[in-house]
Amino acid sequence: MYRILSTTQKLFALFIILFHLLQVCPAETPEGQAVGLVKNISLMCNITIGSASSVILDFLNEWGVEPLEEIIPSEIFANQYCKIFVNGMWVGVHQDQAFMYEKLLKSKRRLDFESEVSVVTDLTNAEIKIFTDAGRAMRPLYVVDPVTQKLELKRELFYDL
Repeated sequence: MYRILSTTQKLFALFIILFHLLQVCPAETPEGQAVGLVKNISLMCNITIGSASSVILDFLNEWGVEPLEEIIPSEIFANQYCKIFVNGMWVGVHQDQAFMYEKLLKSKRRLDFESEVSVVTDLTNAEIKIFTDAGRAMRPLYVVDPVTQKLELKRELFYDL
């Protein structure tokens, strides 16, 4: 903290603050691009509070995920199964990675489970990772139709907020 010694310095500091109010973006700083980027993310993101992973595990059991206890380890690589992780724990395998990923994304967009749940697919390692834990930074996501390349935002979505 700086100590202001006289009233003229106080007025000068106030003048600078009011002068910058309308001319400087609050998200950008003179320190460089990295600081502005970090501040932009901090202005837009939310921190997850966590949700129960039991709901996700129930969905996975419904959709034909085979638990690890029921499968021989050599079959995982021979049949090219997709490994499914929930909060870093390997919970099972599935035969069709693309089907399972699309099913999870559609369920998330229909709000069958919490919107804080993150679903990530890794094609090179044949893995689907699902995260429901607390403390992750989440940023806004715009959904684009793959055919028309247009945003799938509708007025009803904004009214629901």
